[in-house]
Amino acid sequence: MLIAIRDNMGEDAVTEFRSKNPSQVKSFVMAIEQSSIVQTNDEEATATEATGKQVQLQLTPSGWKIVLSVNNDSEAAMAFTMTTQLLSPIFDSMNLITQQIKDGQITTIEQIEEAMKSKMENMNPF
Repeated sequence: MLIAIRDNMGEDAVTEFRSKNPSQVKSFVMAIEQSSIVQTNDEEATATEATGKQVQLQLTPSGWKIVLSVNNDSEAAMAFTMTTQLLSPIFDSMNLITQQIKDGQITTIEQIEEAMKSKMENMNPF
């Protein structure tokens, strides 16, 4: 979403969004060291995030995405699956809002906040 905000509304809008939503942004932002990105083929790359952890990137139709993986620990895999299922409606909402930013339907931070609020109010967690 931050990339869509930057590309369609400008860097000042990113700064404004981050200042108005600090906890939301911090929970979803993974700072990747840009100089560490190494493309391994046309659709995959590796990079190092700010904490030093290596991450895998994959090219998707909507751009480069971080590939989340779970080790062979069955409990960790189950927790990851459950968390993903619980957060799926949030991710879907953020993807919809991001697309509306890209399409020019949302052009201000206030509209983003209103769309996020509306999606959260109408979300059924069960």
